[in-house]
Amino acid sequence: AHAFDMSSQIGLSADLEALQARLALLDAQRAHLGQQTEILHALSVLSMRINTLDADAIMDLCVKSIPPVVKASAAAFLSYDAGAGTLLLKRHTRTERLKDAKPFGVSTDPLLAKATASLEVLLLPGGEAPALGKARHGMILAPLRSSLALEGLLVLMDRQDGLPFDQGNDLAPIQQLALLLGAALGNIRLYQQVIRQSRTDPLTGLLNRRALTEFLDREILRCRRYRHPLSLLLVDLDHFKQVNDGKGHPEGDRLLISVANLLLKEV
Repeated sequence: AHAFDMSSQIGLSADLEALQARLALLDAQRAHLGQQTEILHALSVLSMRINTLDADAIMDLCVKSIPPVVKASAAAFLSYDAGAGTLLLKRHTRTERLKDAKPFGVSTDPLLAKATASLEVLLLPGGEAPALGKARHGMILAPLRSSLALEGLLVLMDRQDGLPFDQGNDLAPIQQLALLLGAALGNIRLYQQVIRQSRTDPLTGLLNRRALTEFLDREILRCRRYRHPLSLLLVDLDHFKQVNDGKGHPEGDRLLISVANLLLKEV
């Protein structure tokens, strides 16, 4: 009977341990599910905020609202100039790094060269890049691409808890956000291009009559408010018709471009 009681106790103890292990596993799964729910909610809110034509708002969002999603302690946004092949630091959680920020060539830094050439979000154990500083525990480099080009680079550095960024939990939400950010920045660039074309003379690059009217309305109101004088200078090119008739319209176009460049330089 005593042996039977001991056997029962051992069996009961084993069952209790198995139950405790099962409960611990359920608690861990519930915590993970809660974390995933929070991330999904954050992504839903951010996706609505990303849908804007305000580039400043998107850059601010990159360094203020996105880092908490992966518990990053620092973040930066760099704009990319495809023509010059340069990056420019536009936002950083450490604002002192923005002081005297200048464009720098992508080819000068292997880390950023790899990020800008990549089609995927990169998760690295750490590293240091120009104007960004050093990441000790980990770094996420997210190229922000539109359908046409690379628009910029989002950098997230060092989790607040000192742990490395996780491939499963941290990388997936940033990949989704990078797609949305790239598309939004591409839309902004196209929108600004359309606005610029609607207000600019295609030959000389000077503001056209539509833009002049907008500026005049604004300046007249300002001069009335502050009681300042307002002057309007009209410039005409003497004998311009003779240039077109005698040397041809291409030469006349070159003359207009030269005068426009002179005005842009001097005024």
